[in-house]
Amino acid sequence: MKTVRTTSGTRKIEDWNANLIPLQLREILQDQRKTLIDRLLNENGLQVYVDHKMGLKMTSAQNGKVRGGLGRLMNAGIDIDNYLPILEMVLQNENTYIDSAFFYREIDSCIRRCMQESQLTLPHMDMTPFEGMGMNLMDVLNRRN
Repeated sequence: MKTVRTTSGTRKIEDWNANLIPLQLREILQDQRKTLIDRLLNENGLQVYVDHKMGLKMTSAQNGKVRGGLGRLMNAGIDIDNYLPILEMVLQNENTYIDSAFFYREIDSCIRRCMQESQLTLPHMDMTPFEGMGMNLMDVLNRRN
């Protein structure tokens, strides 16, 4: 029997079959990541975290995109390849403590990706006709000389 501790508590992993350890660990990792994301999404936790960790003030649009991205991450399955160092620790030791830093790397990556996506959105462009030309901006851009 192996013991895995996280900030959420202590869990046991049956080790009689080594092939089952990654499956049991995946559930523990999923629960811990969900707990950490839940904490960020409560009240002003996300804005405070992004401001403190990344030194950025989010717009309401960015906040919405980041919340959506974190919600998808929270409910997504765990890719054990992203957590191979943890799996190795669990396989080699009877007692393992999983530091939250492993999860925050994935969470921070999700936040950055969502914020970049929101910055790449093009604003609506007004396609009013140019005065005296009878053409709109798209006609001018597509015109070949």
